Amino acid sequence: IKIGGGNYGTSYGEGQYLKTELKKYQIGIYGRHLASALGPVKYSATSANKLEVFGHYYLKKALINGNIGYNRNVYHFYGYRSDSVPDNASQIRQIIPQFYIAAGIEKVDTNPRFNYSFQNQYSIISNRFNARENEYTGDLRLGYKIDNISRIILHSSLSASQITDSTSLSRNLFTLRPEYERDINEKFTIKGGLNVAVENDTVKNTNRVHVYPVVNAQYQLFEKLQVFGGIDGGMEKNTLRSYLNQNPWLTKRVNLVHTNKRYEFYAGLQGNLTNYIFFKISPSYARYQNLYFFVNDSLDPSKFDVEYERKGTDVVKIQNELSYQPTQVFKLGAKATYYSYSMQQLEKAWHRPGFELTLYGNYNLFDKLAIELDIFYISGIIARDYTVKDRQKALKEIIDLNLSATYKITDRLSSYLYLYNILNQNYYRYNNYQSKGINVLLGITYAF
Repeated sequence: IKIGGGNYGTSYGEGQYLKTELKKYQIGIYGRHLASALGPVKYSATSANKLEVFGHYYLKKALINGNIGYNRNVYHFYGYRSDSVPDNASQIRQIIPQFYIAAGIEKVDTNPRFNYSFQNQYSIISNRFNARENEYTGDLRLGYKIDNISRIILHSSLSASQITDSTSLSRNLFTLRPEYERDINEKFTIKGGLNVAVENDTVKNTNRVHVYPVVNAQYQLFEKLQVFGGIDGGMEKNTLRSYLNQNPWLTKRVNLVHTNKRYEFYAGLQGNLTNYIFFKISPSYARYQNLYFFVNDSLDPSKFDVEYERKGTDVVKIQNELSYQPTQVFKLGAKATYYSYSMQQLEKAWHRPGFELTLYGNYNLFDKLAIELDIFYISGIIARDYTVKDRQKALKEIIDLNLSATYKITDRLSSYLYLYNILNQNYYRYNNYQSKGINVLLGITYAF
């Protein structure tokens, strides 16, 4: 169990109980609470609560799993103009409850020729605008080892959802991805197949079928250096739940459309420069239809709508990664990603970053003191803002420095200290929504 508190009137609690004495099954319960009574501006309190019951049942060569849970998140539309401060918090409160139940089965044979996993989930999410989304998701994964050098892989998924606000709309997305993988020799492996998607989205009332070629090749240049490349594509699912998880300040009746990644060409180089240094470089070029962007509502800039680039978006992405780990207790790393968007209809790639950088490090001293440090840098975010002349507002670059430390007092008791936004930067990831300044969370953990 973990309990703690901090500035901004923050309270925190997290706990889990797992009954493990039974031979064939385990059952447990998990709960989490995190809330801040204050925020960066007036009426910007938040809270996130979760309660889940889960279990596992062990067969001879398979595992059955299941869980049922409830989330309740509370936010406020505090991106209001300075001349229109609401009278009280209830006027701008947003409550997002979610119920879910899931069950599945997977093979756990230690040396299987045939593998399988089948997972199912049903969820209900809603908000105070009377929008409600019910969704069933199914995910099937099969793998068959033909011989020592060739394999067949199958991945299939189904999303059947219904969104209800002022109207009711059913949305279905089915995907099927069969692939064949073969080791040409000890250095060269190639995998190829098709990705098939069938969907009936909100753009048209007719069902549509999409077929994408998928190819991946890997070649071992040297013992610790590998080159790879390929082509990919597919339908990327967008739902009310996925949007609210990214941006909880959505307006009413947001249009929902899946994103069609028509194709993506990628390549890369990865390996170890020494026994302790790993690197990866991977550029890619992709073509999307109906790529989504969050934009401030023209009538109420404290809320966000979703716009889509209907004709097509070209995305160039360059990912770089470098890590250094001389021992098991010390690690340093960096990840950098560059983005370039070229669109035909929309003016800018609203609220999408042009560059992201993450620096991280962790150190464990004598298995008593664990320290983690990370720095996030994000730049190139442009918002559509109707209060400026050309309706384009470049948001200030984000620099977020965080530090956490955990000290083990006994085998059962430990204390922790989390420091967020140590540089006290009042940055904006979304236009009009200022982040918290430096915030502190201090508490203890006890294992019964």
